[in-house]
Amino acid sequence: MVFIAESIAETASHVPVQRVTWTLMDNHGLELWVRRDDLLPAWCQGNKYYKLYHNLHAVNDCRVVVSFGGAFSNHLHALALAAQAYGIVCVGIVRGERPVRLSPTLADVEAAGMRLVFASRVEYRRLTGALPESERLAAVARLLNRDPLELHVVPEGGANAAGMAGCTELGVSIAAQALAQFGRPSPYDDVLLPVATGTTLAGLAMGLPRDWSVSGVSVLGATLKGGRSPVSDEITQSIGSVPSAKWRLMEGDGLGGYARTTPALLAFMDEFYDETGILLDQVYTGKLFWVIAQQAQREYWRPRSRLLALHTGGLQGRRGLEWHSV
Repeated sequence: MVFIAESIAETASHVPVQRVTWTLMDNHGLELWVRRDDLLPAWCQGNKYYKLYHNLHAVNDCRVVVSFGGAFSNHLHALALAAQAYGIVCVGIVRGERPVRLSPTLADVEAAGMRLVFASRVEYRRLTGALPESERLAAVARLLNRDPLELHVVPEGGANAAGMAGCTELGVSIAAQALAQFGRPSPYDDVLLPVATGTTLAGLAMGLPRDWSVSGVSVLGATLKGGRSPVSDEITQSIGSVPSAKWRLMEGDGLGGYARTTPALLAFMDEFYDETGILLDQVYTGKLFWVIAQQAQREYWRPRSRLLALHTGGLQGRRGLEWHSV
């Protein structure tokens, strides 16, 4: 478990970066390191710590923090436990009708004090869609029958300027930690991470030195026409000052859409754990390492390349696998 300090920089500096022995990488002459943000405490595990840090510190006089997620939302789980730790009142707007039996994730967040409000899928899409922040706040206030001034609304996944600022600080910290560990400013040939909203990728691209390369693995499924990912344009707008050559999006073959899985992916995750001792989930990190394996086999990186993969947590998805199998 990693100690949570008062600042992002101090916390991030204590997250271990481990050299991973993985036969597939060794066979292709590649050196793989994994940053273990999954070892952060459960109340803010993975990249959720960086995306929620400034959002929670911006609450000030607002009495209620509101955000959105599904039945196995890593974001809502982290937010509920972090709000409990900070003594902040929070509400989670959940996609779909309230089930007879709550998922383990939602049971946890309700036990932590988060009030759950269930919204139809149509209403949920409207609230989490491309609304201006003022309209989103007004719509949420109407749904909750609260004064908008009482609310601090955090977008789904912490995908806002505050979330990106935390991930930018993460990028700065990764560079500082790498310099201390390897004695040179740019020791990695590529930094890889799973991407959904693109907030973490955008923040990293801004925080890492300009000569670093960042590759995001899209977990959303099929690209749009022309081969662009659904989040590609959003990232481009967010980091317009960062050269586009610095970052890219990758996709894996046969992974399906968001939160979907295949027997092959599940088998891959089990094999990866058996060899490395690192747990993956089928929504985010499993797809990240699946694509790393595919690209290694295609000789995407030159031999002797040193890669850094960010384990962004995401382990609530594993609970979904176990829950649905019962």
